[in-house]
Amino acid sequence: MKIIEKEIVKGYEAGSASLYIPILGDIFPKLFGPKMKEYNKFVIKTDNGKYEVNENYYNNCVIGKSFDVKSSRL
Repeated sequence: MKIIEKEIVKGYEAGSASLYIPILGDIFPKLFGPKMKEYNKFVIKTDNGKYEVNENYYNNCVIGKSFDVKSSRL
């Protein structure tokens, strides 16, 4: 399989939102509203599908080169 495209997708950790405080959250939504922890997912697109890989593998991949399937399919 050949690598067609590489992309970094933002993900959000489930259950990581801060507690919402009703009165203060309405007055100051940026300070007291829910905010989830972000993380990056590194995705390699091939002619056969999309695969999520770790950051080191993602950085070493080159578009147009062959891709060895060792990661889980999305």
